[in-house]
Amino acid sequence: MNEWEGIPKNITPYIGFIYIIKNKVNDKYYIGQKTFFKYIDRVKDKVLTKDMCLKREKLQIRLEQGHFKTKKAYNEEITILKKKEKEHFSARKYKTKKVKKETDWRNYFSSSDFLKEDIKINPNDYSRRILVCCETKGMLNYAETFLQMKYGVVFDDNSYNGLVNIRANTKMFQNYQKECRIMLDKINKNQNITT
Repeated sequence: MNEWEGIPKNITPYIGFIYIIKNKVNDKYYIGQKTFFKYIDRVKDKVLTKDMCLKREKLQIRLEQGHFKTKKAYNEEITILKKKEKEHFSARKYKTKKVKKETDWRNYFSSSDFLKEDIKINPNDYSRRILVCCETKGMLNYAETFLQMKYGVVFDDNSYNGLVNIRANTKMFQNYQKECRIMLDKINKNQNITT
């Protein structure tokens, strides 16, 4: 399959994008969203106690000396030890830091199982195009739903979309409606993205 079309020069200000994947042979399409970044909690100052380190070392030495009849017996001991470590850490509060990490968006081919199966058959028959980039998750959800509803993807036989799903509240729509309409007008000026 071809690379994404419409990749912005700088993805840093955006949380994600709305895309369309099209089958160039039969004109079937899929409209979806993907995030550029995810945020992971990194724990600071979470270290094993000296006693925990010694227990791990002893288990490793016992494994190397052949004290375990099977690898399964060793794994069971490690599982018990990890459970005790987890209990130790869950009883304490640690400082966390959110870390921004790029997702697998460059190699992403949709969440639709039907589409993924079709792509496996002949990946060169498909094109992937970024329609619009969004700065917030709320705007991303709104823009995706707006386009899916506008093109009636659930009712269109040429659509791979089998579901339109959104979690939203009135405040979200009020906050992003104007911005999304301006943004989406840019894509939709006198064009139909599905043809």
